[in-house]
Amino acid sequence: MTREDDRSPSSAKSSLAGRAWTFVRIMNVRLRFILLMVIVGVVAGHWDDIMNHYDRWRRPAHAASETQGREVEYYCPMHPNIIRSEPGKCPICGMPLSERAKTGDQSLPEGVLAQVQLTPQKVRMGRVGTTPVTYQLLSREIRTVGIVDYDETRRAFVSARIKGRLDKLMVNYVGQRVEAGDALALIYSPELLVAQEELLTAVRGQAETKSPGGMAAETGASLVEAARRKLSLWGITEYQIQEIVRRGSPETHLTLYSPIAGIVTEK
Repeated sequence: MTREDDRSPSSAKSSLAGRAWTFVRIMNVRLRFILLMVIVGVVAGHWDDIMNHYDRWRRPAHAASETQGREVEYYCPMHPNIIRSEPGKCPICGMPLSERAKTGDQSLPEGVLAQVQLTPQKVRMGRVGTTPVTYQLLSREIRTVGIVDYDETRRAFVSARIKGRLDKLMVNYVGQRVEAGDALALIYSPELLVAQEELLTAVRGQAETKSPGGMAAETGASLVEAARRKLSLWGITEYQIQEIVRRGSPETHLTLYSPIAGIVTEK
């Protein structure tokens, strides 16, 4: 026999009762939700009537008699010295006189010539604000248009000092940080080739001079110095000049180095 056949009638009844109780609980929750939605709909539909009854309940019982028995006077908001007992217009500016509660004569502080009373509504409409008088520094915020630019005294221009063609540019975007001695570009120039040949010719001529002294030695030394100075004025470093002499042959492309450090602002 299977286990389903071994179930007792009492266990079947308890299971049925549990299911029924679960169903009742679910329906109870749903009915509560439906009832709550109905109440919200009724309140929303009769909200104006509810507020009218609430205002009537909060209104004082003798408000009408208090309003009728109050003494009032009429004044001009622009000219507070114009006060009348009857409504009308200001004889100075022609504005309708405003109503206010009649007050007795009050003694004004010394130095005060007149006093104006404003209702809270007029204070809000006029954006009237008060603050205690204090000693403080005056400041004013000014919003304007300005242009941020570089300090002209700190700008420097690094360019090739000889005609040629830049075959490779190492510094290739604005904003790049450059340190002194960094490679900037690889240049090809026929004039640089000629200057290198002049240097090498002068060095060979100085080496072939027999006597260490005399006019020929001085002439050879001056020619070498002139060739070195010419390359140096064109931006070729001393290390590059020494490498040309050591190699004994001219270089078709020479590297230009940065003499200063900074940030690239324009190519």
